[in-house]
Amino acid sequence: MVLRINRRLNLIPKDKGVNVFFVIYWYLIAWTLIGWFGAPKILAYIGDFINLIVFFKALYYKHRNNISLDSILFIPIIIFLLIGVMSSIVNYESIFLLIWGLRNSLRFFLFFYSCLIFNTKKSVTCFFNLITLLYWASFPLVIYQRFFITYSFNEIIGDNIGGIYHGFQGVTPPLNILIVIYVVYMMTKYFDKKISWLNLGLTIVTALIMAALAELKIFLVEFIIAAVLIFLIKKKSLKVLFMILVCGIGSSFLIYLLVKYNSNGRTYYTKEMFTLKNILEIAIRSSGYDGTGDLNRFSGFFILGERYLNKDFWKILFGIGLGNGDYSNYSLFTSNFYNIYSYLHYQWFSGLFIFLETGITGLISYVMFFITCLFEGVRKYKNLNDSIFYIIIVIIFILMIFYGISLRSEQSGFIMFYVLSIPFCKRRNI
Repeated sequence: MVLRINRRLNLIPKDKGVNVFFVIYWYLIAWTLIGWFGAPKILAYIGDFINLIVFFKALYYKHRNNISLDSILFIPIIIFLLIGVMSSIVNYESIFLLIWGLRNSLRFFLFFYSCLIFNTKKSVTCFFNLITLLYWASFPLVIYQRFFITYSFNEIIGDNIGGIYHGFQGVTPPLNILIVIYVVYMMTKYFDKKISWLNLGLTIVTALIMAALAELKIFLVEFIIAAVLIFLIKKKSLKVLFMILVCGIGSSFLIYLLVKYNSNGRTYYTKEMFTLKNILEIAIRSSGYDGTGDLNRFSGFFILGERYLNKDFWKILFGIGLGNGDYSNYSLFTSNFYNIYSYLHYQWFSGLFIFLETGITGLISYVMFFITCLFEGVRKYKNLNDSIFYIIIVIIFILMIFYGISLRSEQSGFIMFYVLSIPFCKRRNI
């Protein structure tokens, strides 16, 4: 059976790793209460204080136990934050916006640091137990949300389908992250002979169904990336050929399901939409993401710099400052830029958001953090085959910087930054 978590349902580590799990569980519970039961959003904001407390505990624990860290990991983070703060000071708008911008960017790095200090091999096992539970809990919920909830006539149904995530804007990005982490995890377990082809097949089928019903077109790309990297890294064998065959059939099946359940009479939403030519055209079209004049995830960088940063060399290089493009439910933490230009939908894409606030240099340093984690993480493993899960996932995370807002969303961000820390603590067993 695929859903093999642990006989004792071991979802909470019995070591120092429990500290970072407290942060993950808090946000899971908070957003479940907010989304499903309408609880106040202040529950999520309390998570900031919990995260901060865990970070200070990590600082103290590191000092007391003389734990060494890979300092190279923090160089891109420091550069990114310095650029954002200095740019914010130069383009001063409000101290509250700077605080809010720091909160939205810094909290995941603080959590990453805590993971490096507290996580152990046992903690990582508990983490994947949790991912397994969330994945299989999401499958029936996705079915329920798609077929048993009535939506308004003009509403995009896929935008409301998030499995365990429900009832708030942006439920699909965290579902996508949950699916891709679990699927890649099961793929690697299959090659390590820890699960059967039947278990893998059931995982892939359920993933394709959830991706189609939630209109996660990006999963098609992630699925192909995983298959290609496995083919390149793993030794050529019958298992590799089987995986390529499964991914080929699975990709076709996903396209069929996407068209069947999401076209809703839209004439352009056909199988031809998923050709390489049309995918590239949609990704870079000047008419924007929704085709009505907003910014696109790739061409948006040029338009943002030319039209809205007024070709200002220094702003293109260093941005308008952390917080100066940000927004919140409270006007105190909502920038003038967002009030005027929110229709551009730059807030839907992490890459555009980072470029706006920290410029090209900030975006490069942010991407370099993930690249540094990738190279340093791979070095922690005994060989390339052992690191295949990490390689695939980090490359997909880098894609997510430009594709969506997952890395700035607390529903998915903390889980993603936890995964980034895995190679640096997986052999620690204290």
